[in-house]
Amino acid sequence: MRTETNDGKLISTDLHGVIDYAAGALSYVVPRVLGGTGAAIQVGNVGAAFAGTYAAMTRYERGVVPVLPMKTHLALDAAFGVGLLTAAALLKNEKPLVRAAFAGFGLFALWVSQNTEAASPMERAEHERFIPSKETVTV
Repeated sequence: MRTETNDGKLISTDLHGVIDYAAGALSYVVPRVLGGTGAAIQVGNVGAAFAGTYAAMTRYERGVVPVLPMKTHLALDAAFGVGLLTAAALLKNEKPLVRAAFAGFGLFALWVSQNTEAASPMERAEHERFIPSKETVTV
């Protein structure tokens, strides 16, 4: 697994992909394990489907059908985080531990979205192929 980044961020796109699939699985499992009711389980189901789908469609090392740019993926991560924080705030009939888990996942998703490199190696290679280097430009 590639851990170094090219823009000074803490998380490589490769590691980010691993985090994505783990987040999708945890979104599904955690509300059930913590005794969440129907609403929390539905949030977990939707979160798992959402995270898993856009992870599989991202143009990074872990993408299955890589069509979604990494910058768009990171924006979706932020939206995912806001959605989980919103669920934590609105699901007042859920156990405090379930709400805390949603809040923690939401904060983590926001943090990850801000600390992951913005372009995958695939995207950087494509960019370099279409943008000539300074050495090849003549005036």
